[in-house]
Amino acid sequence: GLDFQAPWFARVLISPLVKKSMLTKPMSAGFRLPARAKPVIPSDSVSPESGLRQLKAAVERIQQESPCASHPFLGKLTPDEWTQLHLRHAELHLSFIVPN
Repeated sequence: GLDFQAPWFARVLISPLVKKSMLTKPMSAGFRLPARAKPVIPSDSVSPESGLRQLKAAVERIQQESPCASHPFLGKLTPDEWTQLHLRHAELHLSFIVPN
């Protein structure tokens, strides 16, 4: 879980309108997290090898554990919704990889 939430109006008024889209459509690049989310932002100096190890560990963790924390914007999600959201998020980040 994270120790911050989106503002109440975003969680209550906007989230229900965009939840399905966020879980089923590709995420757009360019969204900036607020400063209070800094603890979850990875360092720019992660090597490809370290990044791959971290990705494998995250995949293993999500396969073994059932997510139970609330999302800061979407609120309570089912395990299937968490999986969809993680896959969409990974899809966004992996779309920036360009082979040499």
